[in-house]
Amino acid sequence: MMHASLRDKTAIVGVGTTEFGPRYRNLDPELSPYELAAEALQNALDDAGLSKDDVDGLVAARLPSYARMADVFGIRRPRILNAFQGSGRMSGVVLETAVMAVATGLANVVACVYGNNGRSVGARYGGDIESGPGSTSIYDTMYGMTSPGAYVSLMYRRYQHLYGVPDRRQIRSGATCRRAGFARPRSTGRTGPAGRAHRCAQSGHHRGVDQPIRRQ
Repeated sequence: MMHASLRDKTAIVGVGTTEFGPRYRNLDPELSPYELAAEALQNALDDAGLSKDDVDGLVAARLPSYARMADVFGIRRPRILNAFQGSGRMSGVVLETAVMAVATGLANVVACVYGNNGRSVGARYGGDIESGPGSTSIYDTMYGMTSPGAYVSLMYRRYQHLYGVPDRRQIRSGATCRRAGFARPRSTGRTGPAGRAHRCAQSGHHRGVDQPIRRQ
């Protein structure tokens, strides 16, 4: 199917998240990524005016088992199921999969879900070698590519090289994203000093993560 033929055939009709703020301040290591994903999915269905009985497709990212997710949420007769790894790029793949399923008539309502309880269980990102079938981390590690920050930094360095962007330019982007985040009612920083965070982001007084990226 050509890309042009997909235009206006599908739509995102509901969006939902968990309560980031309370979850961030009161960590619960017993809360599973499936439960977090189910909470966000229910909020998305409420936003769309749909019920779980309307869902006939499920595409997940970072959740190890789509079968477990379907069971937790009570999706009994899905027509399409799939699960992708937790890399950031996979969110786009999830949406593409859902679009193709709806456009081809394979499903009518596809739930795109993501669940991650890493902060609650004390997960740390970077420095470890990912194992398991299909993992290519061992080839990346020899070059120091052991975290999402390393990949983002590599891409940003190329962007700087191509367009002559100075190191401090990305601070402006980080400050803009933080302002937008604080404007959301479920943000982790709604009860915190947004102004101070914004001033720090503007000044660039943060330790490096992977040059030229700095912690916001």
